[in-house]
Amino acid sequence: MILLNNSNNYFFLASYPRSGNTWCRIFIAQILKFTKSKTGSVCDNTQTFNLNEDLQTGAIMSNKDWIDDQIGINSCYLRHWELDKIRGNISQKLKIFSNLPRFHKVHDAFKTHYSNGKPIVPIEGCMGALYLVRHPADIVISLSHFYSWDYEKTIDFLLNKKSCLYESRWQVPQFLGSWDYHFRSWTEQTDLPLLLVRYEDLILNPEVFFKKIAKFLKLEIRDDDLYKIINNTSFEKLKKIEKENGHFIEKPISCKYFFRNGKSGDGKSLLTKEQFDRLKIPFIETMDKLSYI
Repeated sequence: MILLNNSNNYFFLASYPRSGNTWCRIFIAQILKFTKSKTGSVCDNTQTFNLNEDLQTGAIMSNKDWIDDQIGINSCYLRHWELDKIRGNISQKLKIFSNLPRFHKVHDAFKTHYSNGKPIVPIEGCMGALYLVRHPADIVISLSHFYSWDYEKTIDFLLNKKSCLYESRWQVPQFLGSWDYHFRSWTEQTDLPLLLVRYEDLILNPEVFFKKIAKFLKLEIRDDDLYKIINNTSFEKLKKIEKENGHFIEKPISCKYFFRNGKSGDGKSLLTKEQFDRLKIPFIETMDKLSYI
């Protein structure tokens, strides 16, 4: 059972790219599917699901079609700093929002240099934000494979205070800033209740931390069914399903597989000491706070 009402019916699932957002959305989608099922039972560990079905957790907040509908023009005619000034004020009454529960993916920083000190996303009626964080060195490895960048370019991207995911056919530009800025923009804001979860904890202790996520998102399900869903959406299972399906609809052409590794510690083993220190020195305060050093 999902305890949400008509006026407060959505959450944000926020993260820097390659930090577990899609994994978490698939987990949520399986809970939603279970609660809607007529049989009232969760598929067992031997069964798989269609990874390319619409996850139906809610559209990403940078969805270009929705934003274009709300502002009445094609957003490609606006510079990203012009768009950032108005995105947080966009109506919540049309298309992307509804009386059904929604869990909207967000890669944008909570505030940008151009949003006039206001959130980049509309927050009226939002029940809270789950923020997923991952070790920056591991993000370097994952993002490098995702976009076919070399490590130096990827490190530069995480360090850049003006980093942005630029406009695509489906999404408007998404300002990230540096990895450190992105983390602080969401975790230091006071507009929304926040649950902070480390990617590493989802790997090491999924039963505890996915249960925390379900509780925070007001998703009620019995423990034994929850554990079945956790097992059925494990990273290894998702990798297997993607290979069997031949592709994953959210995978860019720049990489072979969306679900590549899912492990922690690759950054420390694959980056040189100099490369690792390039991240560690400017991010040391945040990394220490997250017990990454």
